[in-house]
Amino acid sequence: KTQTQELQNADLEIAAALAERLKLEQVLNAALEEREAILARAQSSFAFAAREAADGLDGIVVQEETSTVDEQELTQVRFKSREKIQFQLGSYEIANDSLVQLSLVAEDLVELTSRLPNDLDWVIRIEGHTDQTPVNSTFSGDFRNNVQLGFLRAEAFRQALLSTTRALGSDQLLASSFGDTSPIQDARGLSGAAKAEADQLNRRIEFILSPR
Repeated sequence: KTQTQELQNADLEIAAALAERLKLEQVLNAALEEREAILARAQSSFAFAAREAADGLDGIVVQEETSTVDEQELTQVRFKSREKIQFQLGSYEIANDSLVQLSLVAEDLVELTSRLPNDLDWVIRIEGHTDQTPVNSTFSGDFRNNVQLGFLRAEAFRQALLSTTRALGSDQLLASSFGDTSPIQDARGLSGAAKAEADQLNRRIEFILSPR
Protein backbone atom coordinates (compact mmCIF):
# COMPACT_ATOMS: atom_id res chain seq x y z
CA LYS A 1 0.00 0.00 0.00
CA THR A 2 2.84 2.31 0.82
CA GLN A 3 4.34 1.88 -2.63
CA THR A 4 0.93 2.37 -4.23
CA GLN A 5 0.38 5.50 -2.18
CA GLU A 6 3.79 6.85 -3.23
CA LEU A 7 2.95 6.22 -6.89
CA GLN A 8 -0.36 7.97 -6.48
CA ASN A 9 1.33 10.94 -4.81
CA ALA A 10 3.92 11.08 -7.61
CA ASP A 11 1.12 11.03 -10.20
CA LEU A 12 -0.61 13.87 -8.39
CA GLU A 13 2.61 15.92 -8.32
CA ILE A 14 3.16 15.32 -12.03
CA ALA A 15 -0.44 16.27 -12.77
CA ALA A 16 -0.08 19.43 -10.69
CA ALA A 17 3.16 20.33 -12.47
CA LEU A 18 1.55 19.79 -15.88
CA ALA A 19 -1.43 21.88 -14.87
CA GLU A 20 0.87 24.69 -13.71
CA ARG A 21 2.84 24.47 -16.96
CA LEU A 22 -0.35 24.62 -18.98
CA LYS A 23 -1.48 27.64 -17.01
CA LEU A 24 1.86 29.39 -17.63
CA GLU A 25 1.66 28.60 -21.35
CA GLN A 26 -1.84 30.06 -21.50
CA VAL A 27 -0.68 33.22 -19.73
CA LEU A 28 2.31 33.48 -22.09
CA ASN A 29 0.15 32.99 -25.19
CA ALA A 30 -2.29 35.62 -23.97
CA ALA A 31 0.59 38.03 -23.37
CA LEU A 32 1.99 37.39 -26.86
CA GLU A 33 -1.43 37.93 -28.44
CA GLU A 34 -1.82 41.20 -26.53
CA ARG A 35 1.65 42.30 -27.61
CA GLU A 36 0.84 41.58 -31.26
CA ALA A 37 -2.44 43.48 -30.95
CA ILE A 38 -0.67 46.47 -29.38
CA LEU A 39 2.00 46.39 -32.11
CA ALA A 40 -0.67 46.20 -34.82
CA ARG A 41 -2.50 49.20 -33.33
CA ALA A 42 0.75 51.14 -33.04
CA GLN A 43 1.71 50.38 -36.64
CA SER A 44 -1.74 51.34 -37.86
CA SER A 45 -1.59 54.58 -35.87
CA PHE A 46 1.87 55.33 -37.26
CA ALA A 47 0.79 54.84 -40.87
CA PHE A 48 -2.33 56.94 -40.29
CA ALA A 49 -0.31 59.74 -38.68
CA ALA A 50 2.23 59.69 -41.51
CA ARG A 51 -0.46 59.85 -44.18
CA GLU A 52 -2.19 62.69 -42.37
CA ALA A 53 1.11 64.59 -42.07
CA ALA A 54 1.84 64.22 -45.79
CA ASP A 55 -1.65 65.31 -46.85
CA GLY A 56 -1.53 68.46 -48.92
CA LEU A 57 2.25 68.46 -49.41
CA ASP A 58 2.50 68.77 -53.18
CA GLY A 59 6.20 67.97 -53.20
CA ILE A 60 5.78 64.46 -51.75
CA VAL A 61 4.29 61.28 -53.20
CA VAL A 62 3.32 58.81 -50.45
CA GLN A 63 3.27 55.03 -50.65
CA GLU A 64 2.53 52.86 -47.61
CA GLU A 65 4.42 49.57 -47.36
CA THR A 66 5.67 47.01 -44.87
CA SER A 67 9.10 45.65 -44.08
CA THR A 68 10.35 42.87 -41.81
CA VAL A 69 12.77 43.80 -39.02
CA ASP A 70 13.82 41.14 -36.51
CA GLU A 71 10.94 38.95 -37.71
CA GLN A 72 8.47 41.78 -37.03
CA GLU A 73 6.42 43.31 -39.85
CA LEU A 74 6.59 47.10 -39.60
CA THR A 75 4.34 49.53 -41.41
CA GLN A 76 6.32 52.36 -42.90
CA VAL A 77 5.71 55.12 -45.40
CA ARG A 78 7.83 55.61 -48.49
CA PHE A 79 7.71 59.04 -49.96
CA LYS A 80 9.29 60.30 -53.14
CA SER A 81 10.10 63.93 -53.62
CA ARG A 82 8.91 65.46 -56.85
CA GLU A 83 12.18 67.39 -56.81
CA LYS A 84 14.85 65.38 -58.63
CA ILE A 85 18.24 65.38 -56.95
CA GLN A 86 21.00 64.79 -59.50
CA PHE A 87 24.56 63.64 -58.93
CA GLN A 88 27.61 63.94 -61.09
CA LEU A 89 27.99 60.81 -63.23
CA GLY A 90 29.90 58.14 -61.30
CA SER A 91 30.15 60.48 -58.30
CA TYR A 92 28.42 61.16 -55.00
CA GLU A 93 28.76 64.92 -55.38
CA ILE A 94 25.38 66.62 -55.65
CA ALA A 95 25.11 68.51 -58.92
CA ASN A 96 25.10 72.29 -58.61
CA ASP A 97 21.79 72.61 -60.44
CA SER A 98 20.17 70.41 -57.75
CA LEU A 99 20.90 72.74 -54.85
CA VAL A 100 17.59 74.59 -55.29
CA GLN A 101 15.78 71.25 -55.34
CA LEU A 102 17.65 70.26 -52.19
CA SER A 103 16.25 73.30 -50.37
CA LEU A 104 12.72 72.44 -51.52
CA VAL A 105 13.09 68.85 -50.32
CA ALA A 106 14.35 70.10 -46.96
CA GLU A 107 11.31 72.38 -46.63
CA ASP A 108 8.97 69.47 -47.40
CA LEU A 109 10.67 67.15 -44.89
CA VAL A 110 10.62 69.77 -42.15
CA GLU A 111 6.94 70.48 -42.80
CA LEU A 112 6.11 66.76 -42.89
CA THR A 113 7.87 65.93 -39.62
CA SER A 114 6.51 69.03 -37.86
CA ARG A 115 3.01 67.68 -38.44
CA LEU A 116 3.70 64.32 -36.78
CA PRO A 117 2.37 63.79 -33.23
CA ASN A 118 4.88 64.67 -30.52
CA ASP A 119 4.71 61.19 -29.01
CA LEU A 120 5.50 59.46 -32.32
CA ASP A 121 9.07 58.09 -32.37
CA TRP A 122 10.21 58.17 -35.98
CA VAL A 123 13.26 58.07 -38.20
CA ILE A 124 13.77 58.92 -41.88
CA ARG A 125 15.89 56.47 -43.84
CA ILE A 126 17.48 58.05 -46.90
CA GLU A 127 17.89 55.47 -49.66
CA GLY A 128 20.51 55.85 -52.36
CA HIS A 129 19.72 54.20 -55.72
CA THR A 130 22.14 54.03 -58.65
CA ASP A 131 21.87 53.13 -62.30
CA GLN A 132 22.78 49.61 -63.42
CA THR A 133 26.14 50.45 -64.93
CA PRO A 134 28.80 48.46 -63.02
CA VAL A 135 31.64 50.33 -61.38
CA ASN A 136 34.79 49.92 -63.45
CA SER A 137 37.10 47.40 -61.77
CA THR A 138 40.07 49.73 -62.34
CA PHE A 139 38.34 52.66 -60.61
CA SER A 140 40.44 53.91 -57.70
CA GLY A 141 37.90 56.15 -55.97
CA ASP A 142 36.05 55.85 -52.65
CA PHE A 143 33.69 53.07 -53.79
CA ARG A 144 34.04 49.69 -55.44
CA ASN A 145 30.45 48.89 -56.38
CA ASN A 146 27.05 50.49 -56.77
CA VAL A 147 25.93 49.63 -53.24
CA GLN A 148 28.80 51.67 -51.85
CA LEU A 149 28.13 54.46 -54.35
CA GLY A 150 24.44 54.51 -53.38
CA PHE A 151 25.33 54.77 -49.70
CA LEU A 152 27.80 57.61 -50.31
CA ARG A 153 25.13 59.49 -52.27
CA ALA A 154 22.59 58.95 -49.50
CA GLU A 155 25.10 60.12 -46.89
CA ALA A 156 26.03 63.16 -49.02
CA PHE A 157 22.35 64.04 -49.22
CA ARG A 158 21.94 63.47 -45.47
CA GLN A 159 24.83 65.83 -44.70
CA ALA A 160 23.45 68.41 -47.14
CA LEU A 161 20.05 68.27 -45.42
CA LEU A 162 21.65 68.76 -42.01
CA SER A 163 23.55 71.75 -43.37
CA THR A 164 20.39 73.21 -44.93
CA THR A 165 18.10 73.03 -41.89
CA ARG A 166 18.44 72.75 -38.12
CA ALA A 167 14.91 71.40 -37.77
CA LEU A 168 16.08 67.84 -38.47
CA GLY A 169 18.50 66.12 -36.10
CA SER A 170 21.33 63.83 -37.16
CA ASP A 171 19.75 60.97 -35.19
CA GLN A 172 16.53 61.38 -37.19
CA LEU A 173 18.19 60.80 -40.57
CA LEU A 174 19.84 57.51 -41.56
CA ALA A 175 21.66 56.79 -44.82
CA SER A 176 21.19 53.46 -46.59
CA SER A 177 21.69 52.03 -50.06
CA PHE A 178 20.01 49.70 -52.52
CA GLY A 179 22.65 50.28 -55.16
CA ASP A 180 21.37 49.07 -58.53
CA THR A 181 19.08 46.37 -57.10
CA SER A 182 15.79 48.30 -57.21
CA PRO A 183 15.55 50.08 -60.57
CA ILE A 184 12.44 51.97 -61.63
CA GLN A 185 13.14 50.84 -65.19
CA ASP A 186 15.39 47.93 -66.10
CA ALA A 187 18.11 49.37 -68.33
CA ARG A 188 19.77 46.05 -69.12
CA GLY A 189 19.69 45.44 -72.85
CA LEU A 190 18.93 49.07 -73.63
CA SER A 191 21.28 51.39 -75.51
CA GLY A 192 21.55 54.96 -76.65
CA ALA A 193 18.91 57.45 -75.56
CA ALA A 194 16.66 54.72 -74.08
CA LYS A 195 19.43 53.57 -71.73
CA ALA A 196 20.35 57.14 -70.79
CA GLU A 197 16.72 57.87 -69.90
CA ALA A 198 16.40 54.69 -67.81
CA ASP A 199 19.70 55.38 -66.04
CA GLN A 200 18.53 58.87 -65.13
CA LEU A 201 15.30 57.47 -63.65
CA ASN A 202 17.19 54.90 -61.61
CA ARG A 203 19.72 57.36 -60.15
CA ARG A 204 17.62 58.75 -57.34
CA ILE A 205 17.13 59.40 -53.64
CA GLU A 206 14.04 58.08 -51.84
CA PHE A 207 12.87 58.38 -48.24
CA ILE A 208 11.30 55.97 -45.78
CA LEU A 209 9.50 57.27 -42.71
CA SER A 210 9.34 54.45 -40.18
CA PRO A 211 8.99 53.82 -36.43
CA ARG A 212 12.27 53.95 -34.59
